[in-house]
Amino acid sequence: MRDKVWIWTGFYLLVYALQTFAYQTNWATAVVGLEKRVVRLEIMTKGGDQGVCSGWVVSKETGYVGTAQHCLDGEIAALTVAGPHAELVRQNKLLDQAVVRTELKGAENMPLAKSVPLVGSGVAILGNAFGGERLYM
Repeated sequence: MRDKVWIWTGFYLLVYALQTFAYQTNWATAVVGLEKRVVRLEIMTKGGDQGVCSGWVVSKETGYVGTAQHCLDGEIAALTVAGPHAELVRQNKLLDQAVVRTELKGAENMPLAKSVPLVGSGVAILGNAFGGERLYM
């Protein structure tokens, strides 16, 4: 796992196009309820490095969670998502994407944008910044 990567992964996770919330000017109200759709991943490598990343619920029914692939670099000794053990399902280093599977309780699926965001659209980023326990925007 790269040094200090976990610090920046909290800022990576969730990007929403402004057009999705075109008539909302208050970002705080736009992200209400996302705490059930964004989860905290804790990673420990065989080398003893620890890190925290954020992920989003792809499917609560199957337990799939999406995250950044760079969060899972190195030989993983332990991976948990919001408490329960998780397993790496698939990763793509080129696109920096990974999917893990776990047991999700009380989670909701993250909705996808209805269209491609326009260049220059405003965005909101939500995640566990600096390894924090709570979500930050």
